[in-house]
Amino acid sequence: MAIKDIYAAIMDFDETRVADLVNAEIAAGTDVQVILDEGMIAALDVIGQKFSEGTLFVPEMLMAADAVQVGSKSYARFSSIPARSPSAPSCSAPSRAISTISARTWWA
Repeated sequence: MAIKDIYAAIMDFDETRVADLVNAEIAAGTDVQVILDEGMIAALDVIGQKFSEGTLFVPEMLMAADAVQVGSKSYARFSSIPARSPSAPSCSAPSRAISTISARTWWA
């Protein structure tokens, strides 16, 4: 298993597989920041780009966000990185990430 498998599971919208892979990577000693940056956020960047290009639509964005949210619950137990910032509005971390990605690709 590797970070690329987490990336692929998010791109496949497979919540169960994401949770299993994140737990396996954590058990293997992979740094949580690496899982987040190279697996989850990298996948959301591509999702946002595809949305901007019109090749992926809101339902798929939401399914990817749900998969990331499931994975973030797995790593939150082992990390100082919160799954949701206490000072942030009551939206999930993946929703904020998609909003950021959409804004980035919109202005790019």
